[in-house]
Amino acid sequence: MTGRQRALMKMCSLFLLNVAYCLLMCWRYERQISGKRKDSYSMELNSKENIQQNSPRTFTANLFIAQLQKRVYKRIFIQIGLGIILFLVGFLFVTDFTNEINAEQNLSMLKETYLELYNNNCDFLNSEQTLQDAVNALSEGNVNNFERRFNRFNLKNPVNNEVILADADYNAVYSSFSQEELSDYLLGYNGAVCNNARNTDTDNVYTAVYFSTGSYSDYLFVKPLLSGDEIVGYISLFLIGTDWDYYLSDENFEGVIIDERDNVIYRSKAGFANQSGKFYPQKKRIAVYNNERYWTKTERLDGYDATIYSMVYYPENHIAVVGLGVILILGISWFFIARWMSRTMAEYNAGQLSTLVKEIRMIQDGAHDHRIHMNTNDEFDEVAHRINRMLDSVRALNNRNMELVMLNTALETGQLEAQMNPHFLYNTLEIIRNLVIMDPDIAGELIEKLVYILRYSVNSSYREVRLREDMDYINAYLYIQKLRFGDRFQCEIDLPESCMECVVPKLLFQPLIENSIKYGYQDQMKLRVDITSELKSGILLISVCDNGPGVSEEKLKELSESLNIVDYHEKSLGLHNISRRLRLLYGEKSGVTVKNRLEGGFEVILAIDQNFIDNSGTGGTTDV
Repeated sequence: MTGRQRALMKMCSLFLLNVAYCLLMCWRYERQISGKRKDSYSMELNSKENIQQNSPRTFTANLFIAQLQKRVYKRIFIQIGLGIILFLVGFLFVTDFTNEINAEQNLSMLKETYLELYNNNCDFLNSEQTLQDAVNALSEGNVNNFERRFNRFNLKNPVNNEVILADADYNAVYSSFSQEELSDYLLGYNGAVCNNARNTDTDNVYTAVYFSTGSYSDYLFVKPLLSGDEIVGYISLFLIGTDWDYYLSDENFEGVIIDERDNVIYRSKAGFANQSGKFYPQKKRIAVYNNERYWTKTERLDGYDATIYSMVYYPENHIAVVGLGVILILGISWFFIARWMSRTMAEYNAGQLSTLVKEIRMIQDGAHDHRIHMNTNDEFDEVAHRINRMLDSVRALNNRNMELVMLNTALETGQLEAQMNPHFLYNTLEIIRNLVIMDPDIAGELIEKLVYILRYSVNSSYREVRLREDMDYINAYLYIQKLRFGDRFQCEIDLPESCMECVVPKLLFQPLIENSIKYGYQDQMKLRVDITSELKSGILLISVCDNGPGVSEEKLKELSESLNIVDYHEKSLGLHNISRRLRLLYGEKSGVTVKNRLEGGFEVILAIDQNFIDNSGTGGTTDV
């Protein structure tokens, strides 16, 4: 049995195992869901009324089954197509990648061998001792020293060389060739090459290729011998092609090395060279030589007048066709199996959907405390769990909104009461009465401020504003307070422009300033209030501090703890309402913190997370 037949048998065996496994899994799945399907439909068949209610739903279930099967068919066809594409791409990629790696390694090996042999021969020919022994052999007629030196060089070289020592007229004085090999054609060719080498630089070696019909090529190295400036002879080294071929016979891949005239220096197969000893390469990655395909890689060796062609055998591969056939057979098998499985699963899922719809309708009909229970340990159970979580979230959101409405109402009522406070109005009107006589212009301006404050307070069209707008209101309020207290009251505001477009609750500052005025004058005649802000990592921090007496450590601890309590029923603690309002509107990173200042006084810090506004959409202004 050939390797190709064994591969085909393995693929067929794998196909049969896959089919058997698929049938087994389908049988097990059918047994697992058959009981659940019966339980699911038994609830619907208990009474005639139940059957009548579910008769329209039968059409819905059938439609669901048809749509599910349609999607299954579509996905199977897509997967079969993707499987074919991925198989072809993967097969071609692996094959091409392997061939490229092998060709690169073979090219490196050929290049390394060529350079080693080339440099060895050039070093021998350029050796002063070699040149001296050759000149002495020509002048004295004694070639023993030259012969011994050549033999020692040949023993060390991995590929054998033959040598011809010729005089200035190209006559052979010494040769390592046998008499049978030393033909007139060889001597004549050597003379012609020596004639071409006459103009070679003294530091260079002239190269050529010697080819005799029916044999391997020999790589020829020629070095002129000089006595002074006169050429007295030539050394010709023949790198034997048959020995070079034997040296590389253990390599797994093929290769050709040619010179700049397309003469074959080395070829791993005789068929790569034509009858003239030449090789004409094809300028393609995949080339055909002698009806055989090869994956080729080429490198030209500049300075050596040589080009190396690395070739990896690349036959037409029928495994790809067999693989495609197996994929198609598996795809068709899976199609019929999936058709049956999809029908079974669709019937089961349709029953579960009917149960889920019943549960949802119960909640829709008014059973808001009801929660869905599927107990199927599958995706339907997960859907039911998610719906239950959504219902819990909706209830929590409703409670949160109700609490927020109550807080907003309480705060707005408190603000309105503060503006309608008889003492505030009496003091303001008293100031206006006095100013009408003393300074009517200021009195008119004061009336405008009071009207603006009252209109801003009672306007309920929006509850959140930009910081810039709320500060306009605070400036009007501070204007009245400064007229009331005169030099005894001072308020400094330092708000960067980067904070002015941040979103804040309406009427945010007035309770804090009133708190400072209420408690700040207890032990002193003058009061200073500072309002500052900064924006850190998307969180707006607003500080309202005074130079009043502050609070005791015990009271400060009580205040701090109350700010983190959800339900705090002390009516007099407005800071808790502000903190709770900020958290409901802008998330858990928002709120109120209080502390005593080291230099004396009380400080309230408001944190408003602007990122929460961007991410959740909560806190957007209405008329900003």
